[in-house]
Amino acid sequence: MENDEENEDEKEDEKMSKYCNPLIFIIIFLVVLVILMLSLVVFWKLEVGESCPKNCPELPNECKTAECVALAGTLLSWQNTSVDPCEDFYEYTCGKYHEHTANEGTRMHEKDEIVLNLIKHFILKNQSTNSRSEIALKLLYKSCTESHRRENIEDHIERVQVEIFQNIQKIGKWPIADKNWKESDFDLNEMLTNMAKLHMQDFGFFETGLVEYPINGSPKQLIIRPSLDRFSISQEKLAETIFDVLRFSGHDALRKNLLRDVQESLDLDKELGNFYISLNSWPISASLEEVQSAVPNIDFERIMKSFLHPEHGNWTRLKAKISSGRFDSFFNSKNNISAIISRTKPRILANYLILKYIEYAQFFYALAPISLESEYDTCLMVITSFLPRAAIRVFVRNHFKKENKAVASELVDVIKKAYIEMIQNSTWLHEETRKKAILKVETLKKVIGYTEEYEKEGALDAMFETNLRISESIMLGNHFQLHLSPQDSFFTLMTKINRFKTEQLMEYVSSDSLFNPVEKTTTANAYYYHSKNLLSVLVPFLDKPLFDFQYPKYVAMAGVGRILAHEIGHAFDTKGRHFNELGEKTDWWTPEDSVEYDKRVMCLRDQFENFKDPSYGGRQNDSETASEMVADALGLEASWIALESMDMSKEESLVKFGNEDFRKLFFQVAALDFCSPTRIDTHHPRFLVDLSHPTNRFRINGAFSNLESFAKTYECPVGSRMNPEKKCRMF
Repeated sequence: MENDEENEDEKEDEKMSKYCNPLIFIIIFLVVLVILMLSLVVFWKLEVGESCPKNCPELPNECKTAECVALAGTLLSWQNTSVDPCEDFYEYTCGKYHEHTANEGTRMHEKDEIVLNLIKHFILKNQSTNSRSEIALKLLYKSCTESHRRENIEDHIERVQVEIFQNIQKIGKWPIADKNWKESDFDLNEMLTNMAKLHMQDFGFFETGLVEYPINGSPKQLIIRPSLDRFSISQEKLAETIFDVLRFSGHDALRKNLLRDVQESLDLDKELGNFYISLNSWPISASLEEVQSAVPNIDFERIMKSFLHPEHGNWTRLKAKISSGRFDSFFNSKNNISAIISRTKPRILANYLILKYIEYAQFFYALAPISLESEYDTCLMVITSFLPRAAIRVFVRNHFKKENKAVASELVDVIKKAYIEMIQNSTWLHEETRKKAILKVETLKKVIGYTEEYEKEGALDAMFETNLRISESIMLGNHFQLHLSPQDSFFTLMTKINRFKTEQLMEYVSSDSLFNPVEKTTTANAYYYHSKNLLSVLVPFLDKPLFDFQYPKYVAMAGVGRILAHEIGHAFDTKGRHFNELGEKTDWWTPEDSVEYDKRVMCLRDQFENFKDPSYGGRQNDSETASEMVADALGLEASWIALESMDMSKEESLVKFGNEDFRKLFFQVAALDFCSPTRIDTHHPRFLVDLSHPTNRFRINGAFSNLESFAKTYECPVGSRMNPEKKCRMF
């Protein structure tokens, strides 16, 4: 029996060992796991089937370009979701802005600094280049920085004084510096002409300048007008400056006679400044021939011709664009500048003209000594201001996506259609006003980045090309050459560049071009010009993070699109509404519409007056602020209409925003451009000056609260701060 029991135990052990095999347990575990997973899948499908029985929406594709990812990060980082968007949308969108930037302004201001730093980085790179525009930039920047270092500033000033005296000799004989000077040496028009050749446009007796206002059918004019600027320094300071010019040039002057001569020039300048210059006389134009007849002492035609390039300037075209106004200093029959010239001694006239040049020339060495550790780079400002096309070419060539330009141009067209729709749907505009408002939108001109003549590959640099040696000449225009040399002093470089800019300006006045060659181009901004009915959009404004051609449509319309719509809104602001489609100042509104318009503007003003902004304590300029508020109101309405006209079915979402309503993202992106640091500091400059624009907080909370579309998108209850019962609407 014992043996039988032992046999039974052995069999039982064998049986247990078979069931305890690890492989069997693993198989059983996997089977159970599969059953559980299948059960979960079936359960999930049942749940989904109940929530969307027909067409369950798919998550949209995400825009994963670097620009889109960065934008998504900005939205998430800057927003403060603990704030109710219906109570304070500024804080909801921008509440944490100050935690993520050291910038003292908005992201547009930061873009300005980025563009300048990119240009500076390029200039300072130790990299050779065959581009003559780049060589010009580097040459001017190097000369500026070296001349204005503290250890070099004294030598620089001394050299400038010598070169000023050399230019004076080109203008004419100077009684103060020439003991043998006699009246027969004086030739008024010869001196004025030579001053013009040195790029002077203010001669004390009169000045010339570009005015972009339609006169006699021409949108651009070279205007002859009374000189507004009088001597800004004292007799002693002016005499001291003159003494330095003479001393460094190896000439002596008696101090007593010098003070007398200076005082005589100051007295003449004061007499010329006594004329009453009425703005009311400005619209009454006078031709070049009429001004010449009124002031026969001055050969205006000869002087104007000297502004042109001696070989390629077109006098016939320029002459047709020259005009003036019937100012007392020209047309007063009893006393005008002609009478003053006739009764003033030639010695005084000669000294006066030279002193005007000396005061003007001081600008070129008035720059403070430059510290390499300084955050403000004066010389960078110099090159971007005096060689604006060359500067922007560096940015376009190395950093700008040209596709952005085309997409932005299309955006403008979409916005124009939205404006026309908004005007057509106005409940209060009379038909006469409505038609003229639509015509103004339809005829609006645009310059997106730069004009067509620079569209071709390499065109921006072609204007700088020449076959001459680099050290001898740099070409900066289609027909004009700017001769720059490494041996030129900073003062000489600036004199040559300013002379060239004068020639460019005359070419611009004579032509039909919309691209002003002397305007600064490196800021991230857009502008509307009343007198030209022109929208001008600068290149940096069309670059990341503000814009990218691959942004979803709702992002592009909310960012750059809204600002473009704002600028177009200036066509109908408190100033722009007084200009017609040609840029002529005229009243094209019916009396009833003017009254209604003013009521609606007053609504905005009252709204702003009652708006509490803890970050600002200064006064507001009502006139300027009203214009900006009107442009904000119209721009937001137009950009929303444009957004609603677009097909968004295939637009990508932003990373981390999933199925977020693109309408909500539209308002969030639109608000980003107004995010700025909050300063509750009564010593901050913003508390000490009048602002021309409403505060950034108002431009979000105030402007957005007037939109029914915003209240509907965020489901804000009536009576909440972002959905007040009373709203201010324009059209």
